[in-house]
Parts: sequence; C-alpha cells; structure tokens
Amino acid sequence: MKNIVALTIAFCSIIFVTAFAANITPSINNIVLSSSQTSFSFDITLVENNSFAGAEFGVSTSDTGLILKKVDYLDVKNDKILPLTIKDNVSYFGFLDSNDKFSGSIKVATLTFAYTGDNNQTINLSNSKIVRFNGLSVSTSDASSTPFTVKVSRTSSNGVSSSNTNSSNLSGLSVNSSILKFTDISNYSWAEKEIKTLAEKGVIKGISEIEFAPAENIKRADFIVLLVRILGVNSNVIENFSDITADKYYYNEIGIAKTLGLTTGVGDNKFDPEASITRQDMFVLAHRIIKMKSINLEASDERIIKDFTDVTQISDYAKEALSSLVKNGLVKGSDNQLNPLHNATRAETAVFIYRLSEIIKK
Repeated sequence: MKNIVALTIAFCSIIFVTAFAANITPSINNIVLSSSQTSFSFDITLVENNSFAGAEFGVSTSDTGLILKKVDYLDVKNDKILPLTIKDNVSYFGFLDSNDKFSGSIKVATLTFAYTGDNNQTINLSNSKIVRFNGLSVSTSDASSTPFTVKVSRTSSNGVSSSNTNSSNLSGLSVNSSILKFTDISNYSWAEKEIKTLAEKGVIKGISEIEFAPAENIKRADFIVLLVRILGVNSNVIENFSDITADKYYYNEIGIAKTLGLTTGVGDNKFDPEASITRQDMFVLAHRIIKMKSINLEASDERIIKDFTDVTQISDYAKEALSSLVKNGLVKGSDNQLNPLHNATRAETAVFIYRLSEIIKK
C-alpha cells in the first residue's frame, strides 16, 4: 500500500504536464441531446503497444455548465484508479499500477457529463500522459497523438439538431477519420471500398486506428443510429423504450424510430440495444424508413427472391422488404443465399449503408 501511495505521489508530480500519449479515442464525436436530456456518456479507449504502468487524462469543456460528473472505469481495476480532480477548469483522472503491466487496446472508462444549456459545446482532451517505471524512477512517454474533441448540441423544438449529425461517430466505431490504416479488411475485397468510403466521410469508424473488425456483429442500437442519421430522419422524441436511458448516445435516434413507428422493439417496451441484429431485421427497418421518406424504388414482388436457396428461412414480415431491396440492388446475397437469420456483421452493414447512400443521392 505504501508503494502505491508513493507511486501516486510521483504520478501527481507530473500530472499537469501537457503531452499527448499513444492513441486515445472517444466512442462518439458528435452528441445530439434531446430537448429534455440533461446527461450523457461516452467511452474512451487507449491504444499503446508498449508496456506501461498508468495513464492520466485531462479533459476540458467549452462551458462551465458542461461538467464531467463521473468516471466509471472499464478495463481497469478499482484499486488502480486515481481520484477525479479539477485544476484550472481541467478535469483529471487516470489509473496507476506498481509495474508496467498494461499494453495494447484498453477501454479506459465511461465518462458521464451533465449539461442543461442549449448552446453548442465541445469536450476536449486537453492533455494526456503515459507513465512507465524504470526501477524506482518514473518516465513519461513522448509518443504523440491527435487530441480528440467531442461536439455537443441539442435538438431544437422541431427535433432537428443544430449540428450535422450525419457524420457522427458511433459507439465502438470511433477513430480519427483522417487516418485510415485498417489492417484487417484486406480479405474483405467485397466490402473494402465501401468501408473506406464511409470511414473517410465519417459515417462509420473503426474500433481503433488500425482495426475495423469487419467480422464482428453490429449492435441493434448502432444500426438504428446509422440508419436514422444517414437518412436524415427527425422527430420530437415523445417517449422511449424502458431499456433506453437518457444518458446513452443512441437515446435520440432510437426515440425517433419509436416515435415514428419504425420499430416496436423486442416486446415488453424494450429494444435490447446491445444485442446483435439479424440481417432480415436490418433490412426491414431500413425498408420502413425508405418508404416513410418516399425514396423512389422500383416496384417488386416476392418472385424475385424465390430462387435463393434459403428463401424458406425468411420470416413473413421480412419478405416484402427483402423483395424490394433485392430488386433495387441494395441486397445481393452470397452464394445464392440471403442469410436472413444470420447476425449482420460490421462489413455487411457498411456495404448496405453505402448502397443505401448511393440510392439517396439519385
């Protein structure tokens, strides 16, 4: 215990030195609050390939009314965390071990902010520091990284945000879009162009600077956010599902989808936002919004899908959507299968969203 105290004191002696350590990214870069929403959260991830003992982060906001209220650590044990402190309007937090035990990608913490104002604001990573131990001495990393900025805005009375939400980042999809070095998509030639194009536009992001994780399933919440934003759907959020709390980044978009009747959830007034979404449910949701937005699609019937070998797996409620989307080239299947009951992957979602964006432009 004495050693940890001593290390903490040593750490605090350098805590206010400005430097940018490793790669630190937020899970979202643009946050749109509903008119009644007073708090919100996002995660931060740190990627450092070399071993280190701890890290410190300094976060500042553009308005004193925008306050960091809580830091919930994720991949860091509670006995390693440092208390949240404020100096010169910068909120500092971090973690520290007695040896260089950390490396790789670490989901550091969920940051919860309170805000009751109406003006557009920003949250900035003001400074950061990586700490390493060499014997009994403390050394700090000079590795540089672009600091992040998270924009915060509030919907107006008609439900339209004062900022452009179509290029917002999504939870689990965050990385600086100016640096695209995904090393895990070379075997996805059928999706590589679409992933890169959408990433360059800021529509979707990787899970780190170099990873897109194309084979991972996309969450139901993240797909709704993508869909609502890229199609520009807006509405006052009258109510939301019981498992969608106001501090979640997807509160507004899922609330819009529910208010407009685009989704009824999974039953019992729940949406199950963190669950994966099946391909057929992804297509049904998209088709409903396409119809609501009066986007012109060529008429079709169910005969167009009858030759797919897994057509019998398509649920009755999804046949109209699949028929229409196949007819208009938004869904093409693979090996003569539509795989309606398979969970949608991030690569498949990117391809679908890209095709949808091309239809919208026509």
